[in-house]
Amino acid sequence: MRRIGLFGGTFDPPHLGHLVLAEWARVRLRLDRVVFVPAGTPSDIVKKLNAGLNEVLRQPDIVARLKQLNIESRANTPDEFRAFMAAETAKWAKVVREAGIKLGS
Repeated sequence: MRRIGLFGGTFDPPHLGHLVLAEWARVRLRLDRVVFVPAGTPSDIVKKLNAGLNEVLRQPDIVARLKQLNIESRANTPDEFRAFMAAETAKWAKVVREAGIKLGS
């Protein structure tokens, strides 16, 4: 079985930061490849990819490897992940604002 990681976002085209993170994930998680899934991908394709990824995340060897790397994962739907990311973005944006953190400071 081939191990494939999915990397989604609003990149078009991907920039160096995306490539560095994808390569780090490929090496650390012992993946065969990483697939970029840009924003705007049709929902039927996203649902298929999500179902496959959730299936992989339940495999005992993957669970064990993620645990070794101190990576917490959980199966979810695209809508659940979108809500999680929105909440995290709001939470950390508040921290940055309240701390007065500025880019380059």
